Amino acid sequence: MARVEKASDFLVTFSKRRCGLFTTVNKLSILCGVEIAMTVFSGSIKIYSFGHPSLENLFNFILFQ
Repeated sequence: MARVEKASDFLVTFSKRRCGLFTTVNKLSILCGVEIAMTVFSGSIKIYSFGHPSLENLFNFILFQ
């Protein structure tokens, strides 16, 4: 495996892998019956997040417990 050097190729690869990662995490949460949250930072410091059942519910649970 090698690092992607071209910026346009990097963005396409990141987007595809991010979507695949979120899909896998969603399947894991459904199959195992767990609540899960995940945050991914891109190279341009954009934040992408995923939560099941929702990020808001998970953060409220963590903060107020």
